[in-house]
Amino acid sequence: MSTHADRQLVLDGDCDRGFEKVRDAFVSNFEDGLEMGAAVTVYYRGKLVVDLAAGVRNRSTGAAYSRDTLQPVFSTTKGITALAANMLADRGQLDLDAPVSEYWPEFSAAGKGAIPVRWLLTHQSGVLGLDRTISPTELLDWNYVIDRVAAQKPDWEPGSKHGYHSLTYGFLVGEVIRRVSGRSVGQYVASEIARPLGADFFIGLPRSQKPRVSTLMLEETSGQPATPPDSGPYADRVFNWVSPPLPLLDTRRDDLWAAEIPAANGISNARSIAKIFAASIGAIDGVQLLSGPAMNRARAQQWRGFDEVMGVENALGLGYLLPTELGPLGGSGSFGTAGFGGSRGWAHPELELAFGYAPNLCHLELNDPREVALSRAAVECVGL
Repeated sequence: MSTHADRQLVLDGDCDRGFEKVRDAFVSNFEDGLEMGAAVTVYYRGKLVVDLAAGVRNRSTGAAYSRDTLQPVFSTTKGITALAANMLADRGQLDLDAPVSEYWPEFSAAGKGAIPVRWLLTHQSGVLGLDRTISPTELLDWNYVIDRVAAQKPDWEPGSKHGYHSLTYGFLVGEVIRRVSGRSVGQYVASEIARPLGADFFIGLPRSQKPRVSTLMLEETSGQPATPPDSGPYADRVFNWVSPPLPLLDTRRDDLWAAEIPAANGISNARSIAKIFAASIGAIDGVQLLSGPAMNRARAQQWRGFDEVMGVENALGLGYLLPTELGPLGGSGSFGTAGFGGSRGWAHPELELAFGYAPNLCHLELNDPREVALSRAAVECVGL
């Protein structure tokens, strides 16, 4: 543990010379009252240059938030699910332009037979939810949900629009991964991504890891819990098929975190997110997750325009977010993923940067000012 003398905030970890701007931005977020517990990690040219954590992981006990603390990272999970699909494509096992039904025949029902795998990754399939309301317990049953997703009619003509598939994304892409690899998304991520890198990213949390998970806190507005900023014409469609909504902030729900919801229930930390993104653009400890051509295909823009769910401009590669005004990530050329509450991961191949951030105080801005300040500082540290 080290102390930043000027501000008296106890930091777990440190940063290399030349990356002090990231440390200062991290400390400022705490000084400004924007954090309870958080961590930030940066890789540069394949080297770990920033690895910091501070604050508390549990407000009632005062337990410290460390670099090893785990926490739910919500839709940041989507980027890791996208990575798994892109790895299968890179290895010649998955054709992103093939119809989904080639791998998952049941998916051809209700006029979906021509939907290519690519449109699952770009949120263009139109399968936003189910017509039949299901219970939270049913949502945790993979086969139950998959059968109903396969039979579901799209909400729009596939490929004609884009809208954030908040929950269905993980089932859609995840079932293709399962059909191709013979493993669930969680199993594939564990064996092909996390284990080779020595990273902590779980889609389906083992019971043994539960003691490491931080308590989450939700910011409040006017004394009432704030709501996510979905505001497009299809916003209600993405969640109203689960009744009542799962308490996604409740880290006491062992069944929730042990299940696989590959769009939303990943558990990780900043150092693991950053390491995974670093290994997506180059070798880390001898492990490179994507070849150069595959990485460039994955970050090539597939869609930019109005998001029918979020009600804002969105831009996507093959499952990855691309920079927009509301989500600048690491700037032009970067690609990444973002989760409810503030967690982020991104990489910028030309700058040779990779970034991970995880806070346990969940803010609701689409462009979380904490992450924006940290990402900007990381980019400035390499001279741009």
